[in-house]
Amino acid sequence: MTGNYSWVDQVAVESVDRAVVGKDWLDQWIHYAQRHLNESNSGYVAMSSGYDPTTAPFIELRAARGEKHLDVDTRLLVLRVNDGIEVYLGGRDAGPDAEACEAWIAAAKAATASLGSPEQTFEWTALLGPPAAGVAAYFPPLAESLVVGNITLTPQPDPVQETGTNANWWWPILAEGAHTGYSWTAAMKKVAFDLRRLCGLLSVAFDAGCAVIREGPLPREWGPRKAPPRANRQTEVSEGPPPPHRQSFPADLVPAWGELERRPWLARALEIYHEGLLIDSAHPSLALVAYTAAIEAVGNPLFKVPKCPTCNTYTGVTAKFRATLRYVLADDEADRLGRLYSPRSNTVHRGWLHGPEGTGDNLLIFGWESQEIGFLSTVIQLRRAARDLLLAALRQELPPKRDLPPDLIGSE
Repeated sequence: MTGNYSWVDQVAVESVDRAVVGKDWLDQWIHYAQRHLNESNSGYVAMSSGYDPTTAPFIELRAARGEKHLDVDTRLLVLRVNDGIEVYLGGRDAGPDAEACEAWIAAAKAATASLGSPEQTFEWTALLGPPAAGVAAYFPPLAESLVVGNITLTPQPDPVQETGTNANWWWPILAEGAHTGYSWTAAMKKVAFDLRRLCGLLSVAFDAGCAVIREGPLPREWGPRKAPPRANRQTEVSEGPPPPHRQSFPADLVPAWGELERRPWLARALEIYHEGLLIDSAHPSLALVAYTAAIEAVGNPLFKVPKCPTCNTYTGVTAKFRATLRYVLADDEADRLGRLYSPRSNTVHRGWLHGPEGTGDNLLIFGWESQEIGFLSTVIQLRRAARDLLLAALRQELPPKRDLPPDLIGSE
């Protein structure tokens, strides 16, 4: 079991009680081992941790020594076993370094003792706005500050000039909040998750809007996030920014954050819809898959779909898709857009593309044919239907589950 190591010795470390420390206990353990090594008076500094074919079956923790950070060959090796870990010392190019072994053993024991410690609170800031250049999407300037969940959004007064975006100007939104974690890295994962969900909610709230994280979250103590006066992809333009047409976030969608926390299926539908927004101008066939998935996710709680008694698979999937569309479209329109389920399936199962993908920038317009233009038009219509369904779900306007309408049964 020594792998690429010339020597490996096991270290006696108490077992890990996963019931106490939670599902990310291993990441916590590594964090605490490195932190205790850094905070000790041993003269050693944790440098890296990793797992790859050269370290397998171990997760390897490396260290350096002294002010010059000289490389130390003696490493801490972690082997995951069932619900716990086994800890080893090892090396590749030299024998055991007694001082390094002592420092690593102390750090390992301290790491196990630290598991389950109270989490820290990290205040942070980030910047939201429309997608960067290259994505044909827009997000309007926000009219006023608001709080969604535990995140405060504040529109910034000064615009950013960026060629390639809608109108070449955009108005940043400062996002602020506080999340807990055993380290900033752990807390940042929670922040990124909430910001991603928030961007989806903002994108649904505004017609044809698409919000993204433009400057990722950083601890407030490092200074609040600020947008540069000009973005990287900019050119000189003589005219100033147009007057901002600021829009207000719908007040009835503020409580929707709670709906997303209570109903994971709705959060997933929102997230896949947002993915579709980011790609539908360049990859409409894949956007069709995303919008269809969002609609299906909303439709799952609405209709009872029978199973085939022979093969035990669900039947009436296409019928359910059309029935879901009927909540926001007239029956004939829903049935027409419902036919998009077939090209969606051809993309997912057979790799077909239906729009002008692959024509290149020079042929983006002149290379289109009527069939491709028609496909793009129906994808946009399906996007609108998906947004309307998500809005209805977020506002709790959809009815309880029922049987499929009789006229759609057998319409596969």
